Amino acid sequence: MLRSLVGSEMCIRDSLCTKYLLEHLSENHSLVSIANTLGTNRNSLAVAFKDIHKIGVFTWLRQQRLLEARRLLCNTDQHIQSIAYELGFSDPSNFTNAYKLEFGLSPSETRQLLIIPQQETSVE
Repeated sequence: MLRSLVGSEMCIRDSLCTKYLLEHLSENHSLVSIANTLGTNRNSLAVAFKDIHKIGVFTWLRQQRLLEARRLLCNTDQHIQSIAYELGFSDPSNFTNAYKLEFGLSPSETRQLLIIPQQETSVE
């Protein structure tokens, strides 16, 4: 009984944590500031988050930022540099390196792949 209560509390906190982080993607976070927002401590947050997601808070946060970057690259004509800053990267070259490491393509290569198929289908 106690174990399931702790498990449900962990899920509720995780839901609040991921929701908060997604709503504040571009902000610089620390484990202490996130934990304070959620009413817990940094160690409990780090352990619970890793138990649920199998990765750390900041790895998850970087992945979410990069997924949002890919969405923006695919669905807007926003400049790559602007996307980098909007998502909290302090330097566009750091963003490009992180993006390429995550997806195997640079942001500009991602855009190029989107442009070529659209041009081919519009010719037909």
